[in-house]
Amino acid sequence: MATFKNTNIDDTGHLTLPGTDGGAAAVAGDIRYNGNFGRVEIYHDKDGAQWTNMAIPFLTRQILTVGYIHGGYAASVVWDETNKSMFATDTTVDLPGKQEKGHNYKDSMHNRDLCWTVGGAANAHCASSNGITCYNHRTENSITSGYTRTHTWSTTNLGIIQQGLETAWITGGGSSQIRRFNMITQVLGAQYGSSSTSGGIWGLQHENYGIWTNNNQGFKFATEQPYSRSASPPQGDKHQHCLMFKHANMVGGREGNPSSNWRETNFLNDTTQDVIGSKGYYGGEENMLAGQDWGYAVGWYQGSHVVNSAKFVYATRSSQTGGASLNAKGVNGQSSATMSWRD
Repeated sequence: MATFKNTNIDDTGHLTLPGTDGGAAAVAGDIRYNGNFGRVEIYHDKDGAQWTNMAIPFLTRQILTVGYIHGGYAASVVWDETNKSMFATDTTVDLPGKQEKGHNYKDSMHNRDLCWTVGGAANAHCASSNGITCYNHRTENSITSGYTRTHTWSTTNLGIIQQGLETAWITGGGSSQIRRFNMITQVLGAQYGSSSTSGGIWGLQHENYGIWTNNNQGFKFATEQPYSRSASPPQGDKHQHCLMFKHANMVGGREGNPSSNWRETNFLNDTTQDVIGSKGYYGGEENMLAGQDWGYAVGWYQGSHVVNSAKFVYATRSSQTGGASLNAKGVNGQSSATMSWRD
């Protein structure tokens, strides 16, 4: 075992840890790489001497406190609004004119600080665009430089999935190409394979894979390979917009658009079932915001566009009416926006 004290380490680009999977003698604070489980572990003597996984669990890797709704529309008029919802107080406020352009029926990817909407420069109802727009979570303003501004194809109703806060994959809405977007360098890459559709879809994801729906195709992050799912699609219509959680299960509308009941997808075993029951409202095209232990639908379509809201609590698997403080603000109806969330 090596002890580093007042020691300079040459920059090789990595640090090699001692590797073992056995019960080698250790003292509290020792670190090793466990090849059996492919993880870095630390040794401690609390609650019995043991090696413990050092990785921060997916659920607590980022504590979500704020959600944003970008653009959206009502009665064929697109908004350039951003609505900001605070999970601690179940409150939504309006940030008017914060989008570079108005847009609807697009998809987005985001990290802690930035959200990129692909096709976000459309500036008209149901219009296709190859323009990528960006919103800064910290300054709460749009930005127009420092990232790839032009997508490969003009798009609407596309689907995006992302792994953590680093990488996103884009497909559908005009092309079956899969394009990778690096959220660290903010650069759109070359084609990375193909999905099963060029039509309208939506994307959702968990820690290790994502799903494009309604073509119902999974995508494994480790291999960057799509696969066909045997389970039902996570949502009954591409416009239902699943409520994503960092917990194991996610929920989406069961029927067409609008819908009245939930469908649940378990991301631990890649299954989808018509369970839970009533959504507590009749709607589709919801603006879904993922929180830490609960999430929101803020604005939806129910034959007409409304500003209504609902809160879904993960522990109880139940919905409740959001009320005036949580409802969408600054608009006379709201659906089909893009969404992001941050710590």
